[in-house]
Amino acid sequence: MATKGAFPESEQRRYKAAPFNLKRGYANGILAIEQSYCAFDFGSVQMVSDRAFFSVDGELLLGVRVDAEGRLGLSLTLYDDADALLVLIDDDEWISGDPAVWDLEADWQRLTLRRSLRDIRLRLDASRFPMRLKARLRKNGALIDITPRGVFLDDGTRDIASSLQELCLVNMGIHIDTASGEIRLGEEREGVIVSDPDHLSRLARGTQAFAKLRARR
Repeated sequence: MATKGAFPESEQRRYKAAPFNLKRGYANGILAIEQSYCAFDFGSVQMVSDRAFFSVDGELLLGVRVDAEGRLGLSLTLYDDADALLVLIDDDEWISGDPAVWDLEADWQRLTLRRSLRDIRLRLDASRFPMRLKARLRKNGALIDITPRGVFLDDGTRDIASSLQELCLVNMGIHIDTASGEIRLGEEREGVIVSDPDHLSRLARGTQAFAKLRARR
């Protein structure tokens, strides 16, 4: 595993145990934000929650959570095109997969996981608001491409988030069915959908709605 900067052997062992929030001089780890919620852009759709996630064919493949101190935690499951498991990361802990074949670049508020120079499987930029997230996930022979422009199936030919124009999903995740190409919204917790044609207004209303939901917990 290649990482930014040089680490002694003892530090490398710590890095593999919790690779994405290693405290390299930062009190809350390298993946930390000022707010206590996640906010993402996916085309004209925003997601605001303390736990953003994408479930594909009933399995959680990508999740980003934030705690009260602003520390981000990542869960990620990566398959190859034959559905063989490549990587399993659960809340920052590398559970399965050979880390030696992956290039992980971690810097303050930024994370990139790649298998080769052009094969980037995850890129998270938490220095922006909303945060920018790119991920290439595979499940049951389908490619799911999550980008700030939208959520795509089949190498970018189908934008499955296009049916959710000008919405902010508050306290809700996205469930994807690869066979039908449909998405379903929901979470076990209470959620809200905000509709507004103005991007900034929609995001502001979404964050306000999340604050109200959190206050009722």
